[in-house]
Amino acid sequence: VRIVLDSLGVRSALIAAHGVAGSVAFRLALAHPDRVRGIVSLEGGPAERAGSPGVKRALAFAPLIKLFGGRGLIRGKIRKGLIESSGDPSWVSEQLVDRYAEAPAADVGATLTTLGAMADAVESQPLGPRLGEVTCPVLMLVGAAPHRSGPSPAELVMLGARVRGYRQLLVAGAGHYLQEERPDVVIRALAAL
Repeated sequence: VRIVLDSLGVRSALIAAHGVAGSVAFRLALAHPDRVRGIVSLEGGPAERAGSPGVKRALAFAPLIKLFGGRGLIRGKIRKGLIESSGDPSWVSEQLVDRYAEAPAADVGATLTTLGAMADAVESQPLGPRLGEVTCPVLMLVGAAPHRSGPSPAELVMLGARVRGYRQLLVAGAGHYLQEERPDVVIRALAAL
């Protein structure tokens, strides 16, 4: 991420990060505190691993997914995941599912290989113990509607206890995909930070 910022000539950035990308934002703020002006995390906690146990379980079926028409299965899983992770799934249209599934379904083998690598990756330094070193303001947006995904209650408590500039905002009616369900709240949060 720092290399991309350099290539764009960005010296100090406000980072918006969704889901597991939240841990990437926290790591960037730790490694390069002068480069991160603030973090707006959309349900992105301090994940220590990019691959969840659910990803590991699903990858056990990778050979079957490739064998039995992976594109349709991947699209179906994406659709189901978007719906289950939403407070109000009315935003999940077939056209939108096609857009979310476009890249993963284009090369099923590469997608499964990448997910496997993510699930097996181990960070060299744990993030949790270092959160007290984050110096920029952090605004965590959490969907208030019951939904799948997002940071655990323990992760939210850890952030609140360790990050000095941490604030949390519950977003009514939204689930995990805040940028889709409540883009107005996301834009206001970015403007406020």
